Amino acid sequence: MVQQLFQDLCAKGYEDVTSSHGEMAGVGQCERLYSEQTKMFFCPDICAKKAGTPVYFEVETEDSIDTSLTKLEIECFLSYAKKVHGYFYLVVPDKIKEEATSLLRSIDDKDAQRVFVLPV
Repeated sequence: MVQQLFQDLCAKGYEDVTSSHGEMAGVGQCERLYSEQTKMFFCPDICAKKAGTPVYFEVETEDSIDTSLTKLEIECFLSYAKKVHGYFYLVVPDKIKEEATSLLRSIDDKDAQRVFVLPV
C-alpha cells in the first residue's frame, strides 16, 4: 500500500515525496518526529508537500489499526501537523474506514480541518 501511495502522490504533483518503507525508502529522507509524550521518534510512512505545505501519510491495516503503538504514532503525527500547519492522512483499507475515523476522533491535539481518513 505504501509503494502504491508513493507512486500516486508523485503522479498527482506532490513535491518532495519521501517514504520510510519499501523500494523508495532511500529516495530522500522522511521526517523523524519527536513525541514528548513517549520520548520517542516516529517516522510517517510518507512525507510530502503540496503547494509547499507539509503533508504526512500513515498507512495502517486491519492488523495494526488498533494497537497502542499506532495510537501513539498518530498522536505524534497529528500534533506535529497541527504545529506546522500541515495535513495528515490516515490511509487504510476501505473495510476499516470507520475504525480509523473513530481513532482520529478520539485524539484531541489536532486541527480537525486538516486531518483525513483516506480509504483505499
